Amino acid sequence: MNRRRWSLISCAMIVASCAEVVVAERPDASRADRVSVDGTTQDVANDSTLSPTDASGSMDSGALVDAPTPPMDVTPPPPCDRRFTLSPASVADNAPFEVRFTDPTGWAFIGLDWSGPSTPSWMFVDVVTRDPFTWLFRVQPTAAGRYTVTFTADNGARRLGACTFDVRRAGGPTDSGVVVPTDSGAPTGTFVTRSGTNFTAAGARFRFIGMNSAGLPHYGAAPLMYARSEQIVTELDEMRRMGVRVVRVFAAAEDVDNNAVAARLGRVLDLALARGIYVIAALTDFYATTPYHPQGDRRFYMRDPRFPLDLLSPEFFRTGYRTNYVPWVRTVVSRFASHPAVFAWELGNEIKCDDDHRAFINFASDVSNTIRSLDSRHMITTGMITARWANDAEALEIYRLPNIDFVTYHNYNGTLEFADFDHGIARMAGKPFIVEEAGFESGDRPARADADIRAHMDSRTASGYMQWGFTVITPDNGNGDRQFGMDRLFHASDYDRLFTMYSAAAARYR
Repeated sequence: MNRRRWSLISCAMIVASCAEVVVAERPDASRADRVSVDGTTQDVANDSTLSPTDASGSMDSGALVDAPTPPMDVTPPPPCDRRFTLSPASVADNAPFEVRFTDPTGWAFIGLDWSGPSTPSWMFVDVVTRDPFTWLFRVQPTAAGRYTVTFTADNGARRLGACTFDVRRAGGPTDSGVVVPTDSGAPTGTFVTRSGTNFTAAGARFRFIGMNSAGLPHYGAAPLMYARSEQIVTELDEMRRMGVRVVRVFAAAEDVDNNAVAARLGRVLDLALARGIYVIAALTDFYATTPYHPQGDRRFYMRDPRFPLDLLSPEFFRTGYRTNYVPWVRTVVSRFASHPAVFAWELGNEIKCDDDHRAFINFASDVSNTIRSLDSRHMITTGMITARWANDAEALEIYRLPNIDFVTYHNYNGTLEFADFDHGIARMAGKPFIVEEAGFESGDRPARADADIRAHMDSRTASGYMQWGFTVITPDNGNGDRQFGMDRLFHASDYDRLFTMYSAAAARYR
């Protein structure tokens, strides 16, 4: 489906008071309607190195206990109160971590109460959102073992929610089964590969529920200036709680050079890997309304008389892609050819070439061969809405290219317009098939999405299903979708039900 994705940013001037702290005014500059999938530049702070500068609150007096560490409980901890978020999600005994608690009420005189092998040293940092309220705490390294943290208000008189979690020994297994080495803190992982019409990982069939978060690598950068870099952690932690196994992002951006843009993707890959999440990286965007294309490529967009937007032109697919796009592809693919968080490299979001089918097929062959020459471990796909824009023979030729590994299909409002065609192409090519974008704009969206998942994952044996326009961030940071998205901004009324539905689906399809 060709469409524009729109979002609004609200304007607010708020003074918040909490824990005897006056939080300074932070104006959220208002913006007019704009395309919601923006992106650009700035380094993301590592989620274990945030410094509480100019923060207020009291430091708990409890000291770390240098005592024999009790054995870790081998039973999984009970589910946390959903208002809690831990960053990183897998806590090690040699690194600080963050605790966030979110609630619609602006509680005062807040704090944390602990039970476990020791009493961690903690500090209140800031109120980081105000509708709803989110309180951020910094916790110092603590002994390994099982802990319960309780968020309190009114000087401990109110106990509002609890979270039980394990602090593991550095170098031990995380909840996702990967191992975090003590030197870099980045876990090793298992590569996902194709085996016939299925994905496999560690010898087992791999199916997944996923989310689209197009601008995630570009949080904190110029076109997404209202998205803070630390919100990458918040987004990924919420996905992990939901059971999401794959996130799709738009990796390219036009504002800075290839190396700088690649570094942004690297931060997402590292943070995703620590949470057991894989990443599909789209290498350009078909639409000129976003900045998610390599620097210098804007000249290859032109108005298509059949569509009210500037699109990548036939010139790009004939020869123009070699100018800026291929150097970008070489930079980013070679840099992350061994990174286990990459699920697949995607030639581009919703790309096609109506006016020169042969040019597109040659482009797909050339670029997929280039990627394979640089990276023998990761899968490659097209990112097309559907192959139906080509004729039957051409569609099959595209997906029989030796270095294209699976079929993508984008489906909105459960129309199933081209589902059987693309699923049939996948069967004939002997490759997996995924619903890479999906969403509903009205009605009982959780129920309709659940039925759509079953229609594809059960009846058509799709290997993955991915919701479009996911964000848990409020207020608007530019990365949501007011029409089809899953969020607490435009679709707050059904966010929790969608969360529950997708969690159940993620458990069902693994």
